[in-house]
Amino acid sequence: LVFLFLLCEALVFNFSYWLKVSYIVIQCFSSLVSLTLIINSETIDFHGPRE
Repeated sequence: LVFLFLLCEALVFNFSYWLKVSYIVIQCFSSLVSLTLIINSETIDFHGPRE
């Protein structure tokens, strides 16, 4: 019974840990994507036709 409780606790801990890790990864990925989009838009503006 105690072993089962520890197993459940470990699973919950792993779940929260992976949730945190995936959240951090998603945050980094979204910031990277936004940075890439900003750089791309700036280079497009730079290479675009000047009035």
